[in-house]
Amino acid sequence: MTIVQAEWSDILTVLHESHQIWSPGLRKDQYQEYMWRQMNHPWARRNYKFFVLKHKSQVVCSCKLYTVNLASKGKQYIFGGIGAIYTMSLFRNQGFATKLIADVIEYCYNNEYDGTILFSDIDPEFYNRLGFAELGAADFGVHMPKGDMHSAYCAPNVTYVERHHIPIMISIYNKWQRRQAYGFQRSELYLHYKLGRERFLADYSTLSWPKLEITFALENAIQTGYALTERGGHNLRILELVGPESARRQLWCALVEHAITHRMHKVRGWESVAADLFPGFRMEEVLPQEMTKPCAFAPLTYTQRNWGRPMYMPFDEKLEDWMEHFPCPFLELDHL
Repeated sequence: MTIVQAEWSDILTVLHESHQIWSPGLRKDQYQEYMWRQMNHPWARRNYKFFVLKHKSQVVCSCKLYTVNLASKGKQYIFGGIGAIYTMSLFRNQGFATKLIADVIEYCYNNEYDGTILFSDIDPEFYNRLGFAELGAADFGVHMPKGDMHSAYCAPNVTYVERHHIPIMISIYNKWQRRQAYGFQRSELYLHYKLGRERFLADYSTLSWPKLEITFALENAIQTGYALTERGGHNLRILELVGPESARRQLWCALVEHAITHRMHKVRGWESVAADLFPGFRMEEVLPQEMTKPCAFAPLTYTQRNWGRPMYMPFDEKLEDWMEHFPCPFLELDHL
């Protein structure tokens, strides 16, 4: 019994069950179309595999394997990104998921990957036992003050993300990423794939899936940084905020004004977004005094996420020092 690359009929067997817990507000036919589009995207045809483990000709367990490029200190590494690990209900608690993951790790090792990575939505102890280490999975939050705010910056120009934004986003991101300890290396095709998934959910999900918004920083009429955000309820979630320091400070001001304008109660995001707020852990670290003087921001709060916890297994011991870096620089859009 070993892993095999799935036929579409195998995938439909899995989707028939996983729809009940993983479909983000999509009907079953929409969920199948969502998966079909992903698998047939040009980026996915090169970098996406759907593996199944079979027992007596029956699918018992499945997962996705993405080939992703991670960069650190000017070098690129090929990692196998494991996602959507699912055991069919009739075959649980029999060790099939452990067998599946072990086979995928062996596949990656034998095919000259530099390691494997996943984002855990369960107790990470399960993956610890298999040899994965956790990189850090905190969420930050800060409550918006009540009252008027004043800034030297113009009102933020926030628009929905469109395909024509992708080239400038990649240009800004790649310059920013080179200054990070490590992180995902992106191409235009990769970002097109990621944003396409988000757009499908925004168009078809019954959960009022928020559309991604983008705010650019302008310096001498040139776009030098950007922030990706989404609004849900009374929260403004920052998925990523990238660019040089001057651009990031401009973006923080714009996003705070955006949150106040739309009566958001809280700004939230992964800890990677809040790197600018260290070591004081306060919004005053990035906002000008004239903006914060009339009102007080509460200190940031951090909570441990129980989903999307990045874990990795490097095959090269030189990459083990990634665990020493805080905050983890992975951005939410790269969640597998």
